[in-house]
Amino acid sequence: TMSVKTRPNLREALKSFQAFKQFIFKRKKILLNDVSIPIRSGEFVALVGGSGAGKSTLLKSLIGILTIDNKSQVLIDGEDLFAHFDQYRSNIGYVPQEDIIHSELTVEQVLGYVIRLRDHGARNIKQTIDIILDKVQLKENRRQLVHQLSGGQRKRLNVAVELAAEPTLLVLDEPTSGLDPGLDQSLMDELADLSRKDHKTIILVTHTTENIDKCHKIVFLAPGGRLAFYGRPAEAKAFFGVDKFSKIYTKVNDPKVNWPEQYKQTSYYREYIEAPLQAMAARAKPAKPAAPVKVKNPRPLSGLLQTLILAARYFQNNLLFIVALLIIPAFLSLLFYTVGGKDLFSKLPFTMRDLVTISTDDAAKAAYLSNLPKIHQVIFMLTTVAVFLGLFGSFQEITKERPIYDRERLVNVGIPSYVFSKFIVLAGLAVFQALIIMFLIDWRFKISGEGLTFLGAKGDVVVTLFLVTIAAVSLGLLVSALV
Repeated sequence: TMSVKTRPNLREALKSFQAFKQFIFKRKKILLNDVSIPIRSGEFVALVGGSGAGKSTLLKSLIGILTIDNKSQVLIDGEDLFAHFDQYRSNIGYVPQEDIIHSELTVEQVLGYVIRLRDHGARNIKQTIDIILDKVQLKENRRQLVHQLSGGQRKRLNVAVELAAEPTLLVLDEPTSGLDPGLDQSLMDELADLSRKDHKTIILVTHTTENIDKCHKIVFLAPGGRLAFYGRPAEAKAFFGVDKFSKIYTKVNDPKVNWPEQYKQTSYYREYIEAPLQAMAARAKPAKPAAPVKVKNPRPLSGLLQTLILAARYFQNNLLFIVALLIIPAFLSLLFYTVGGKDLFSKLPFTMRDLVTISTDDAAKAAYLSNLPKIHQVIFMLTTVAVFLGLFGSFQEITKERPIYDRERLVNVGIPSYVFSKFIVLAGLAVFQALIIMFLIDWRFKISGEGLTFLGAKGDVVVTLFLVTIAAVSLGLLVSALV
């Protein structure tokens, strides 16, 4: 069972006192209601139902992405998944609706990074990639960029990414969405082969029913997240009294018929739900302590190594964007060409010695004050350029890969490693951006003086621009994470 607290929108809330009260205090909405589904190892199971019936919610609840009711359980081999999540997480492959692959990498590079992150160098990477690509029929596309693949090929590559971890349980959220009937059939055939030949347990959510007969069993959910049927595809037609699967949608959404109750009176319910649950209860293991059991990876990937792998992938996937971020400073530096003459920087005091002179020399002080507006203008422009570069390079870098991040968190990718991998690439980029700005300004205005540090005036400008830029990078990553 799973429920959430929700509220109507403001327009609905103003229509009645009851709706306004629900808007203020929220109301409880049941997403899943008394759903029990025993699934055997090696079975291919489809979750089907109308929009809002709870298919994706059930799928995410089964693998620990969503939290279920305290009285509910998800059991694997009789053990509580959530109490032993660290033990089972590497055995679960999850393919969400959105792509979990980087579009500017080649097929081979995508799988290579996945294997390095999840397998820690234990396997021959090239050989493993060959085996996986052969299973999903992408061997001829190994050197093709992801964004050049067709929709069906990208779907198969998403599956390949999960197969790289050699999971025993593979769950997919609408993998055939947006595909034409031919590609739908091809992908369903490949998933059926993985189930039968590789003995993998596969659970998928789907709206299309043309090829649903390739599954061992299907689950039909009624509105309100209730179980209307669980059994073999041919038996579903007999139970609902239809000749086509598409007609079941109309039947199951009929409010006059209580399909969940009717299903509980059938032999299908006794065979596929009652009997397996009773058998499982009979061989149940002694109760385990409620505290989670931490099972360490036998070859843990260090945070530093994880950071370096993620940074290399981030750099390679964003190469064109990084080149653009090196060109932008050149254009922004042209702003300084509209300010003053060639003696712009030579008139500005850069050392503590100059400041002492200003305090004791009235003529020097008058000259300084006359230049003060120009000094403020230069500082403001330098700061604006650095802040713009930092924010522009970072503010979308986390939120744009939310599906990828969600998936990789399930396979032990650490938050510090993930964030720092982006920070070090952008910080390295900030060094070159500061150098480009300094050289272009110096080419026109000749930055001179001893400076405040041993680096000299030019070095001071570079360091200051770098520090402001990485401060803006940090702010941009924070904004991206908050979004």
